[in-house]
Amino acid sequence: MTVTNEPKRVLIIDGDNVRRGMLACTLPAAEYALDFAKTSAAGLDKLQQHPPELLLIGNDDGSRDLCKHLRSLPAARGCTLVLFDESFRDEGLGFSAAEASGADFALAFPFTLETLERNLERHQRGQLASMSALAVKASSPPADEAQQADPQEEARAWETFRGRVADLYDNLATRDYFELLGVSRQESAAAVKDAYFQRSIDFHPDRFMQLDDRELRQHIYEVFMRITEAFKVLSDPDARAAYEQQLSTDSKPALRYDNLGRTKRSVAEDDQLLASSPAGRKYANLAKVAERKGNLKLARMYLTLASQCEPSSEAIREHLDEITHRLEG
Repeated sequence: MTVTNEPKRVLIIDGDNVRRGMLACTLPAAEYALDFAKTSAAGLDKLQQHPPELLLIGNDDGSRDLCKHLRSLPAARGCTLVLFDESFRDEGLGFSAAEASGADFALAFPFTLETLERNLERHQRGQLASMSALAVKASSPPADEAQQADPQEEARAWETFRGRVADLYDNLATRDYFELLGVSRQESAAAVKDAYFQRSIDFHPDRFMQLDDRELRQHIYEVFMRITEAFKVLSDPDARAAYEQQLSTDSKPALRYDNLGRTKRSVAEDDQLLASSPAGRKYANLAKVAERKGNLKLARMYLTLASQCEPSSEAIREHLDEITHRLEG
């Protein structure tokens, strides 16, 4: 007997035609059955008719209330709820938006299929771990007092973790990237990657979204962002070499990677500087033409496509942010 996997049912609630079209291109029909709604009201109707497994919601002024309302509906209880927006390239904004709305996580738009599936897998692992812990607790017979978890030991462990966060946070300005990751300057790229993954397990903000202590949550977030910054620099051979040179050229070197001296140019100045691939150059040029004609929505669409082709181009991302700001302003 042949077993076929049914496509995952996805409901996308977003009023932006361009973003809906791009998501339709991003998510393959063989794996995802897509349904679209331009408004919250239309989305709620579709949710009741055909409850999805995944809800993708474009971030806007009403998305926070929509997410909270969805969480109260029986039809949405089995859904994974994801917010997306261009502004979430700032991970702090995405984290805060997801936390405030009750979404499971937030993604910077545009995102790739790989990014979506990686986050869905991580979210599912977290749910399974929580369910497993609850199941073990519920099925365990009453233990003797000596066998029960020692509250004092748990409190000590928590205070130890708080101390680690405080130590890192208080010394962010005095530790270089190697010290933040806990590796020597001679360590290989593989060792740097392993150290980063271990730090991610310890300090990833998603683990602490329900923490009551807002100040501690913020400190954890800032520590994690600096650790991620360290990994990005040290995992790039050219950036790492430049950073090591930066550390060795001054008695009091800057401890953060100084790449701010590069000249920033807009799309209109030189497309060749922004994109190295043929597709990236094509979309950047089409964005330039659309912007000159005053069609900012079309320019944003082409810049978004260019950004997908050229994920390392800061100039394209900056220009996309500029166009988005003009559209929203």
